[in-house]
Amino acid sequence: MSNGHAELAEALLRRGADVSLQKSDGGIALIVAAVNGHENLVELALRHGAEVNQKYSDGSTALMNAAAYGSERIADMLIRHGAEINLRGSTGGTALMAAAFRNHPAVVRQLLRAGADMALRTAAGKTALQIAKEKGHTECIAAVKTFLGEVAAERRDAAAVEAGGA
Repeated sequence: MSNGHAELAEALLRRGADVSLQKSDGGIALIVAAVNGHENLVELALRHGAEVNQKYSDGSTALMNAAAYGSERIADMLIRHGAEINLRGSTGGTALMAAAFRNHPAVVRQLLRAGADMALRTAAGKTALQIAKEKGHTECIAAVKTFLGEVAAERRDAAAVEAGGA
């Protein structure tokens, strides 16, 4: 699925090809499509029953790879299909950490709003925010701060509503 040949892939899937088979190198159709930014093939694989949380041989998922490559639309599609946001790869990394490491602030915001856990740490003990700071990714740091501001504002609004109704 890496070359984007949707018609051929669809024909194979209609004839019974197993979308969840894993190649000897660990490759999985859904992850390969996500890495290469092929939205149509990601959607096709999901429609044909690809396991959204299936892991590559390194423990990464399609969502982790979409985050690492800054693919907001693919990340959204995977989240809507039930991708577990806080799954960890073999080094303890998550999709949020991948987005922070690769400097994709829009995906950082997207994952935080979808419920990514900022407190999770890699095997080396780093959070996504620490990773962004170490890499000098100021836009990712700003995305986290913006999200925290949104959460604080929601809590203030909820407290005000509760106090007004009491």
